Amino acid sequence: MSKFAVLSTLLLFSGYGFALISRGQISAAKCDADSSWLWTLNSINQSPCTVSAYLESTCAGGSFSVPALTPGESYTGPIVNDDNLCKCNTVVYSLLSACGACQGATWLPWSVYTTNCSSIYHTSSFPNLVPDGTYVPYWARIDVTAEGTWNSNKSRTIGDSPELGPSASVVPPVSSSISSSQPTGTATQTPPPSSKSSSLGAIVGGAVGGILGISASVLIFFFFFRRRRVMQGPPPPPVFDGTTQPRMGERLPSSSLGDRTLVSSYVPAVPVPPVRHYDPYDPATLPWNQGTSPVPEAHTQVPHKGGNMQPPPSYYD
Repeated sequence: MSKFAVLSTLLLFSGYGFALISRGQISAAKCDADSSWLWTLNSINQSPCTVSAYLESTCAGGSFSVPALTPGESYTGPIVNDDNLCKCNTVVYSLLSACGACQGATWLPWSVYTTNCSSIYHTSSFPNLVPDGTYVPYWARIDVTAEGTWNSNKSRTIGDSPELGPSASVVPPVSSSISSSQPTGTATQTPPPSSKSSSLGAIVGGAVGGILGISASVLIFFFFFRRRRVMQGPPPPPVFDGTTQPRMGERLPSSSLGDRTLVSSYVPAVPVPPVRHYDPYDPATLPWNQGTSPVPEAHTQVPHKGGNMQPPPSYYD
């Protein structure tokens, strides 16, 4: 075998473990069979590992390979004197980070990945046109420099469309400012929040707020109403001037009783007939007919039929 043939079959390794193989051949790691990472596939079901290999191949003569990772590993950045703009850009960084995540591995922060980059291409852009045979997903073009790392939640929220196909220029998306949060360097996938649950939360919050508002209004009204009654005090006691009789159960004012307290039950007064003077010749004036004790009258001389003055008979005998 000639020396040229031997050299053409040798594998040359790049700084972060990518190997160049025969011209025109693309090889990439496979994502785990986990449905939670299916969103990373492009419209022709290529994983981010494969899309990254296609982009890297534009600076490597059309051939590139992305090796598989084991849990705990990550794709490192370029080594010294082996960096180029196809490696030092946020698009390839995001694709490699998603490639590691879908294998159950981890990814590095953007600042660590670019440690050995002598220059970095424009944010959210790629220096070459998209090669034939692949499509770049929309989420791979978001800006990672603000958060300092790839954000899986934000990428999933943005989604795959619109993609950039063959011969297209990879330029920044129109807008990539979608808020989300994701710990640095972890492959834990969190589903996006549900709009249905947000609407339900708003309805429940409004109902609870309305109930609390009505309750507060009722309490305030009751407080001021009660306070007004307390400030007015109890009604004044009835005044008796001696000419009117108290009603059943009414308490007489203490000023008319001194130190005594009396609850009177009113009984209508019975008219008393006037007292008539005693007349020995009128039975109606007898004491027992008037209901009073007899009042003795002064002795007077009463003419008798015989003409002699005799004293009247005494009713005490």
